Amino acid sequence: MNCEIKVVESISKYNKEINEKIMKGTLNKPEKGIVMTPETFSKVFSPERIKLLQKIYRNNIKSIYQLAKDLYDEKERNKLLNNLNDQVSGDRDTYLLAYHFEKTYRLIFGSQINILMGLEQKPVEISETINYYNTTSWKSRNYNFAQYIGFLLSSLLIKVNEKTSQYEITLIGRYFLNYMRSNNLQMQNKLPY
Repeated sequence: MNCEIKVVESISKYNKEINEKIMKGTLNKPEKGIVMTPETFSKVFSPERIKLLQKIYRNNIKSIYQLAKDLYDEKERNKLLNNLNDQVSGDRDTYLLAYHFEKTYRLIFGSQINILMGLEQKPVEISETINYYNTTSWKSRNYNFAQYIGFLLSSLLIKVNEKTSQYEITLIGRYFLNYMRSNNLQMQNKLPY
């Protein structure tokens, strides 16, 4: 199975270009493969990893344990396996969070991002949020408030403080806004208010 790897300067810029092609109808066929920045490429395909992959391929090694057994004594092997497990666990969590943020960004409305940015400054009364929702175009589109605010709640971007009856941004919500900013994801590309 062949997999194309495309190295781009900016993932958000690449996504924007693809979205523009889709909107104009000029995307002839779906793009398949892996897209990454030069920084990510250099980490994934470092010389050490390439040598390791070649050794695995040449020696028909079926597991990490077998590789560690061939390379190291028992003490070093256990240390290597523990470090590898810690790294993979951390990488997995990072990838899952990035996936969650990408999925959320593709689905979130611009007005919902405004709510997050407001909550970044201070908690907001539930009634104020309802009033804000009433000014958006989503009210007239049969998209009720429960669905509108429910997206932010189910995405773990905000929470309800039961004591104060206010919406508050969560740590994940703050990370999501930081993710948007650091990847130059723009609100202008989002659906209308």
